[in-house]
Amino acid sequence: MKTANIKNKITRRKFISDLSGSTAALFAVPSVLLNKRKKFKKSDNIVRMGIVGGGFGTGFYWHEHPNCKVTAVCDIRKDRQEKLMKTYNCDVAYRDFKDIVADKNVDAVGVFTPAPLHVYMAVEAMKGGKHIISAVPAGINEEECLELLEVVNNTGMIYMMAETSYYRREIISCRLWAEEKKFGEIIYSEAEYHHDNPKNLRKFDKDGFPTWRHGFPPMHYPTHSTGMIIPVTGERLIEVTAAGWGDESEVYRTNEYGNPFCCETAMFKTSGGKLA
Repeated sequence: MKTANIKNKITRRKFISDLSGSTAALFAVPSVLLNKRKKFKKSDNIVRMGIVGGGFGTGFYWHEHPNCKVTAVCDIRKDRQEKLMKTYNCDVAYRDFKDIVADKNVDAVGVFTPAPLHVYMAVEAMKGGKHIISAVPAGINEEECLELLEVVNNTGMIYMMAETSYYRREIISCRLWAEEKKFGEIIYSEAEYHHDNPKNLRKFDKDGFPTWRHGFPPMHYPTHSTGMIIPVTGERLIEVTAAGWGDESEVYRTNEYGNPFCCETAMFKTSGGKLA
């Protein structure tokens, strides 16, 4: 069991606060359109998107938004390039990430690559004058996150972390109900997010070598769960006690993170003094 109080970690709180103010509505994802109170009209100011990563990166809908257009895609694999091109009806594809950063017909880059590449690619793209939407996690450690914040502040580019739980249909409904005061006072909330057997879930590449997911600590990357709670309650999570379980299999004895747990559960205290 490990207990941490991040209430007084000024750099982390400042990091979260600053990024929250920096993620204005430049980007839109499909479920937002379910909110009938929002009307998106065609604009002359079209955001030209470049998408990097032909796995998860094919799961978005910028090409259906009236003010977005995917003008370039990028992946090192030819089959994934073709999948991206087909998904977004785009005829410009790159293999080298630096080429999409250099493309003058790209305003913003979507980073949907393995987690250890997120900060590197976001930083390089922002330095190259591109706005960023990045898959989670934003970074692997505190140093990476602080580097990300520094580049956002220095370049003036907009950065958004694409936590998809925020846009789940049931979470959209709960956010609306909370705004409409349909809930009473929320004193306790709970969310669970599960992958399948962690020994098999994309932990090895086609040649049998471990990927970055091999033994990745669950609570190092809890945003699919916390991303359901925070937007509904409107409160930050400021303290946490977490406990983990593992079966001492090879995955949890040999991973590079030194992580023995395949499953973890956390109890949080919110900024409003509630429990999650």
